[in-house]
Amino acid sequence: MTSKQKNGPHVFIRYASPANRYKERKIELNEDWITAYKEYLAQYRPADQVFAWSPRRLEYLLEDIGTEANLTKHLSFDMCRWTCALRDYQAGMEVDTIRQKLGVSKIQWRELFIKLKQLNGEIK
Repeated sequence: MTSKQKNGPHVFIRYASPANRYKERKIELNEDWITAYKEYLAQYRPADQVFAWSPRRLEYLLEDIGTEANLTKHLSFDMCRWTCALRDYQAGMEVDTIRQKLGVSKIQWRELFIKLKQLNGEIK
């Protein structure tokens, strides 16, 4: 599986603590995201972070989205993360690119890649 690197829009995930430097990553964005982000900027005017809310507040917002969408399962950031990884895998994205996008080490990836294959129905 291969993936071509793009020079288009991206977001760079950074952490204040040097201990989390290994988690930093660059994530490519769809052009549609740019339009939505410009609307977000106009409404909220963030100063130095994309989302200046606490993790708990973001969880509440995500829960509200799931409720409004009439989802039968509880929507979580972990579910969104795995759904994105699975879709990337199914679309043929290079597995190391998925690993980097998730921000996990090569050692952690061994176990997570097995989970990804299970989600894809390759492993029982």
